[in-house]
Amino acid sequence: MHSPLIVRIAHFPSSLNQMPESITAAVWNNSSPEGLPTPRDIVLDCLQRSRAHSHHTIHSPDGLHSAFVKWGPMVAMSEARTQEFLANQVNKDENSIVRIPVVYFAFRYDGRGFIVMEHVGDRTCNRGDFPRIAPAVERLLQILSPTSTPGPVNGGAITHRFFADSMSSVSYNSVELLEEHSNAVSPLHSLRRIFT
Repeated sequence: MHSPLIVRIAHFPSSLNQMPESITAAVWNNSSPEGLPTPRDIVLDCLQRSRAHSHHTIHSPDGLHSAFVKWGPMVAMSEARTQEFLANQVNKDENSIVRIPVVYFAFRYDGRGFIVMEHVGDRTCNRGDFPRIAPAVERLLQILSPTSTPGPVNGGAITHRFFADSMSSVSYNSVELLEEHSNAVSPLHSLRRIFT
């Protein structure tokens, strides 16, 4: 587990409020390409583009390096840590059928999450790619979690559309607890009590 890194930024007013003197990074990769924008510059760039969640590609000033930025209110740091874990597991195998973008850094600012990762291309998958996607998904399903708890690597709330507001209200210590909670709130659970 990584300890948080404090990234110093210049004091700069944004349209929302005053940016702090530092941003705590949940993930920081020391082997990130040089010349990528700072967290401060990424926040300002994203907020100029749109107030909604989004994603886009950024480039170093010399044009030699690029990165993909995923950001928005539902972008969780647990997602960045899980992606970092998967990249470490999969990318060390040069013959792997799938490659996971390396996370360069991730942080939260003003209620939004920002994940800056390796840019792997701009091609969108379509139905013709399904035969190649299935083996990649099979490979990912073979990776064992470092813990037996459901949810993101290193614990935390589960981010998924299944939950109200797309986030679990608690962290689950076991699959059984998640299943018990899911069954208790299910409309089918109420019907079972009526007919039994």
